[in-house]
Amino acid sequence: MALIAEKVTAELKPFGWIAQSGGVRSEEYTLVTFAKEKMEISLRARFGNGKATVNLQGDGLLWNKSLPGGKQVISYEAWMRENKLPASLEWLGKYESEMRAIVPKKD
Repeated sequence: MALIAEKVTAELKPFGWIAQSGGVRSEEYTLVTFAKEKMEISLRARFGNGKATVNLQGDGLLWNKSLPGGKQVISYEAWMRENKLPASLEWLGKYESEMRAIVPKKD
């Protein structure tokens, strides 16, 4: 698990991510926090039952690009945010028609 942390540290460094001091680094469990400006990414890796489990999470991983494959069905809240609309049920009809155009009605 410590080797995974070393490899991830080396991969993130050119992008400005710095491994913070502290955390845990052992062969059974590793926890490393990377920081860049005001964002953080946490790496957790553990070994058990003959398998390695690795988890990366944090506000530095927020996706801000459109997904490939065209429009996706999203929640009403996300749709209003995407269209920069105030919170209101006023737009529900427009939202519904846009979402129905993405997923054709089944017979």
